Amino acid sequence: MSLSKKLWVIIGIIMVMAFVGTFAISTLSAQRYFSEQLHVKNVDSAASLALSMSQVDKDPVFIELMLAAKFDTGHYKLIKLTAPNGEVMVERHQSRNLDKVPGWFARLIPVSAEPGVAQVQDQWKQFGTLVVESHEGYAYVELWNSTLRLLGWFVIAALLTGMLGSSLLRLILSPLNAVIGQAEAIGEQRFITTAEPSTTEFRRLVRVMNTLSGRVRKMLQEESQRVEELRKQAQLDPVSGINKRDSLLNALDARLSEQHSAHSSGMLVVLRIRNLADLNQAMGRQTTDQLIHLIGMGLQSIVQKHSHWTAGRLNGSDFAVITPSVVDTEAVCNRLHSAMLDAWPPSIEGLSEMKVHVGGCLFKAGESASAVLSRADGALAMSESQDRLHIDAGLDEDNQNLPSNLANWRAALESALKPENLMLCQYPVISSKGTLLHYEAPAQLRIAQDWLPAGRFVPWAARLALMTQLDQLVFDNAVDTIVRDKLALSINLSLDAICNHEFQDHMIQRLREPGVKAGKLLLDINEFDAIHHQPEFRTFCLALKPLGCKIGLKHVGPNFSKIAELHDVGLDYLKVDTTVTRDIDKDPGNQAFLRGVCVVAHAIGVKAIAGGVSSQAEIDCLASLGIDGMTGPGIKLD
Repeated sequence: MSLSKKLWVIIGIIMVMAFVGTFAISTLSAQRYFSEQLHVKNVDSAASLALSMSQVDKDPVFIELMLAAKFDTGHYKLIKLTAPNGEVMVERHQSRNLDKVPGWFARLIPVSAEPGVAQVQDQWKQFGTLVVESHEGYAYVELWNSTLRLLGWFVIAALLTGMLGSSLLRLILSPLNAVIGQAEAIGEQRFITTAEPSTTEFRRLVRVMNTLSGRVRKMLQEESQRVEELRKQAQLDPVSGINKRDSLLNALDARLSEQHSAHSSGMLVVLRIRNLADLNQAMGRQTTDQLIHLIGMGLQSIVQKHSHWTAGRLNGSDFAVITPSVVDTEAVCNRLHSAMLDAWPPSIEGLSEMKVHVGGCLFKAGESASAVLSRADGALAMSESQDRLHIDAGLDEDNQNLPSNLANWRAALESALKPENLMLCQYPVISSKGTLLHYEAPAQLRIAQDWLPAGRFVPWAARLALMTQLDQLVFDNAVDTIVRDKLALSINLSLDAICNHEFQDHMIQRLREPGVKAGKLLLDINEFDAIHHQPEFRTFCLALKPLGCKIGLKHVGPNFSKIAELHDVGLDYLKVDTTVTRDIDKDPGNQAFLRGVCVVAHAIGVKAIAGGVSSQAEIDCLASLGIDGMTGPGIKLD
């Protein structure tokens, strides 16, 4: 029972008790008063009537008329004249008329008064005895009306008191809503803080809960930083500060293995400092290392602005950048080339002689990393021989039917963005015990009569600002599939979609339709997008989470240290990037990092899911690290 209802019950009980007490006291007093007044009236009436009768002629008819007149005008129940020998000479009697008063009330509160008795004289002789008894019905009516008025007042007073008390209770308990919200958030592993209310009791409670939230948040931040240090030790080159060769190749292999990912195609750019040995001899090792570090930071400053871009150092003089979902390849290469040249102030002696060559090649899912590296090395060799940028674009030789420029891609995509041209694949995500959790549902689009994976058309859709339309098609298809097949599906949403309020309204409307089980829909958001656009992501979560759908981050890894900043949005799962899980059974550094990810994820009540799992050895290792779910080419349902 709510506090408001309890308040009304208490007020009702108090009012009933007050009414009963007041009724008893006032009614008994009134009963005694009416009895006394009736008795006085009886005595006075009997005395005055007897005196009047003693002074008149004792004609029987006249006497009877006098008594009848008195009886008819005085509200009497009985007037009786009895002779000295006991014979009744005249009697007028009226039965009690209590139609306006319930019988139980009259029985509960009896009103009675002694009759008035007086002697009637005839000269010096006694003529008779006069008995007068007033009718008590009028006293009952007055008592009943008084009781009804008293009851009405108490009812009105109870209602007014209840409404006033409820208003005061809401005012007093208004901070309780914030306390309840904070308690619910903590129960959902969202460690938020609230302003301290003015109410002393609530202030102490909120202060304690804020302290708890702060401690947990601090613990998560510290653990995230510790895990980030493990990632840096395992993946980063100590001199340049960007990925080691093995980590970079893992990232490339991960992109190539994601057949249906939007980031499975792109470009590998290799940059070489041709005269690094001469610079090292001229400036010394310490200065050269500082140069390499600044070059790495210059490349990283570009990479960190783009989702799924990865920079690494292949060897002493060679750097590489993986740029998935790239359309304008030449502009990207020139930008990376400028970043290397601008990394060190030209005032240092010898730097003006630094020579940087750039070569790149396009790649797509299904290729081997060695083949891509070979083509990139060939492009770099062409760049060195010709002393200009060279890009190997042989990727699209087997796709003559695809659009060849931006205008053609716009026409093709606008024509293809229809429900009949979209298909959702289904790849199982299983628990560490082998049970099905849900299906990942990457999209394929039919363009030029071919079903293309996301990696081929998503970069162009993003370039042409068509991602919201694409995401809406994917979302509607997923909802229809959930209703039809009763499956749990996870779909990818772009940054454009989570920032579009009209699209959010459409999602809310559809998820509220009868028969739609929102709990079976999982929404994957890029870690990069959620971290770098937190206000929009929080707004998106606040709008969709109350409907029951689940929201998680995918491609978790590079920005993991910042995930603690999202402790208050109610995440349901984290999907670790393939670059971390690739060959995890052979990489102690990534094992330590992933174990830390699981610890942090479980601390905030979310599941950790590994992507890109390809072998039984990886499955066994991931299960031992505490991972909750797995997906990838090596995952099959029994």
